[in-house]
Amino acid sequence: MAHQSAPIHVTGMAGVPVLSLNIVGGNLRVGQDVTVSLSADTTTSIAGIAAAVQFEPWYLSVKSVQEGDFLNQGGTTPSSFASTVDALVGSVAVKGATGTAQVQGHGNVCTITFTVLHDGSTELWLGKPLATNSSGTVETIAQSLAVTLRSGANVWDIDGNKRVDLGDMVILARAYGSKIGDKGYDNAADLNGDGRVDDADLQILRQHYGVVYP
Repeated sequence: MAHQSAPIHVTGMAGVPVLSLNIVGGNLRVGQDVTVSLSADTTTSIAGIAAAVQFEPWYLSVKSVQEGDFLNQGGTTPSSFASTVDALVGSVAVKGATGTAQVQGHGNVCTITFTVLHDGSTELWLGKPLATNSSGTVETIAQSLAVTLRSGANVWDIDGNKRVDLGDMVILARAYGSKIGDKGYDNAADLNGDGRVDDADLQILRQHYGVVYP
């Protein structure tokens, strides 16, 4: 399963907290795990975050949910964090609050590990984002609302046209030299899933260049 970010870019007002989904890794097969992080980026001090990560349960199942370090910044008491998984509907509801201090900046709210159940094409959505501070609810936006995962035999077909050709090479070339967190990083071009697009990925694409899928 190769996966790539398919973000809906949302431009927020200054100071408005942004929650985003980030997917880690390259190519996956049925039975393997994929890790998704929920990140926060805010210049406004906040005391709590809530959101729902939605998925299609035919393709994915939740293996674990772990709190990140974002809500633990500078607090004199530990943060509270809870997650609720609805495997039937396909939803991971997360809610966290700081200890005694408010936080700002960029960080990981939580990490969700999914197990791939079936080949196919599916998406993850980030919905119902909410942030709070000492005054109550803060306007919040979700960025990178959809993350597309593609699976099956044609994992080397980056652009999805059922052939490994120049179009795939162009996408890889654009992301070449980037790593996770860089603006130009495209995890669809990270063919070996090591978090960077480099010579190893180029070599994989060369090995499969010219392949046509049914």
